[in-house]
Amino acid sequence: DKENDLTKVVDESTAMAFLIRRLSGRKLQREKPYPDPISSLMLHAQLRPYDSSVNGNFSDSKSNEQMRATMMLEYSLQQLREDLSFLKESEAVQVVLSLLDIHAPLHLIEAFGKVRFESKKDIMFILTFLLRKSAPSCKCSNLNRKSKATSPTNIDLNQSTSNDYTSKVAKYLRENKVAFITKLLHAYSNPDYVLHCGEVIRYCISHKFLHEEILDRFQMFAEILRKHFEHESFEVCSDAFVTLRDILNHNHSLIARFLEKEHEMFCCKYEELLRSESYYTQRQSLSLLNMLLLTPGNYEFRMRYLNNKSNLMLIMNQMGSESRWIRKESYGVFTLFKANPHKSKEVERIFGQNSDKLEAYCASMETNNPLETG
Repeated sequence: DKENDLTKVVDESTAMAFLIRRLSGRKLQREKPYPDPISSLMLHAQLRPYDSSVNGNFSDSKSNEQMRATMMLEYSLQQLREDLSFLKESEAVQVVLSLLDIHAPLHLIEAFGKVRFESKKDIMFILTFLLRKSAPSCKCSNLNRKSKATSPTNIDLNQSTSNDYTSKVAKYLRENKVAFITKLLHAYSNPDYVLHCGEVIRYCISHKFLHEEILDRFQMFAEILRKHFEHESFEVCSDAFVTLRDILNHNHSLIARFLEKEHEMFCCKYEELLRSESYYTQRQSLSLLNMLLLTPGNYEFRMRYLNNKSNLMLIMNQMGSESRWIRKESYGVFTLFKANPHKSKEVERIFGQNSDKLEAYCASMETNNPLETG
């Protein structure tokens, strides 16, 4: 009986095809009674994580049913993406509200591990669609640009929509923000889902309460990022840095409060990146640090960082790197220490003890292009 449960549920979901056709405003194709996307999402919890080794090789009926259910879920995701892309605004609204009724956003995140690569892109599209649809008007120009590039849809996402509809989606995300971000970060910890989950995390920035929820879990988030920074795949590593940069470069008032409140924890985690043996990690970390220190709203963070002698010594060590790019980036941070008019006594002492060497080094950096020197 237990082995037949999945088959029974799959067959029952097929009979519900009429529901989604009514919701989406499409005509029912009786000759192809495919399962409806919404009810199919409820089945994914019964699926084991997708195993590529059994693709096309079924040793028993259970594996056969497992693959059948996986393919049905993948078809449902494809149908949902088409509905959201090509339906009229009013019809797409009905589909989205139906998704919220069954907590589809949470189920979709869990489904990353249940489907194959192409279907992961469908999940990413649906989640980012919901985030864009409910986002307040923001100045995140890069997010708006990405939405047009990755979402070939005839629905104008920047067009003002029903306040009632937008508020319902935003209300759902706000009420379920803890579960949503927790599941999303858990999925993001898997290198196989980084490119898809990273895109969803970056769209979360458009919702300040979701951005704040990510910052509340920054210690865990930083540990996940650190592993991705050291990953052998350049795509995983670079996507992780893009995600970190976007997280720290939007909602500046929120970031300023976070850096002030969690200064010690943040600097400790960030020092691990600066001390990394990876060239790419060092260079990107220095570049991002320079951006944080130059952001006007981060004044308190900037002054605390620049008046710490340990931070100055770390940057001075980076200035002696064999890599010309690392020297260039670290020198950019060093100039901020040098230009600080309110240096602490400890920082002043280090400058005084190394004045001759620092003057000679700065002179060489000013007269010679660091990119042309060894």
